[in-house]
Amino acid sequence: MGRNFHRTALYLQFGNLTIIPCQEIVRSIFLRLALTLAISLSAASAKAEATFPDGAGPQSLVFEIRRHGDVIGSHALSFRQIHGRTEATIDISVKVTVFTLVAYRFEQHGTEIWDGGKLKSLTIDTDDNGDVFKVVTTASGGKLKAVVNGEATEYESMPLATLWRPAPLNSTRLLDPTDGKPSKITISDLGEETIAVRGKSIQARHWRWDGDLKRNLWFDSTGMLVQVHIKGDDGSDIYYILK
Repeated sequence: MGRNFHRTALYLQFGNLTIIPCQEIVRSIFLRLALTLAISLSAASAKAEATFPDGAGPQSLVFEIRRHGDVIGSHALSFRQIHGRTEATIDISVKVTVFTLVAYRFEQHGTEIWDGGKLKSLTIDTDDNGDVFKVVTTASGGKLKAVVNGEATEYESMPLATLWRPAPLNSTRLLDPTDGKPSKITISDLGEETIAVRGKSIQARHWRWDGDLKRNLWFDSTGMLVQVHIKGDDGSDIYYILK
């Protein structure tokens, strides 16, 4: 999500009871919540990536986004692969209400193109509670060119801050697709764990991001993303649950 947004606090007053700014809390919880898309694993990570049959019709992953057990949105991914080229589309929609008031909205829709396992381009449109970003990223010659709302910046090649393709373990920066800027990060492989997915217990590999972006990610034995956990700044637990 955007780094330089203007905050307008939303207070709720009931007699002598004042509830702290709802919008401030929600924005901090969902700061850069966008699950856009990234680069393949390095050999050092030794982790298989999800694969999709060449020439097959679109395949999808759909996650419910839950906070305190309540569904607040969805994150859908659709994949199509033809002749080694993968097209991934992303659709995220989040709406948080407090006492029937809409305290926060987030919408993100985009497409990334991969060719031979390498990122070619990414186009993402984001509305972060009224802060609008259009990011177009292209990769060429070891560089990433990010055009954000018409303003272009070039960076050294780095993974994208996505979830469906694990970033290499030695990554120190990820490009945030929401605002097109780098984020500092460290990545840890915490090994295999047993988690519940679609009502069944499975073995999944647990990856943790620390730094500017904090995430816990689980991938099954095929390399498919099956669960995400984010700890809100207010201590709340946000989970992405695979449907």
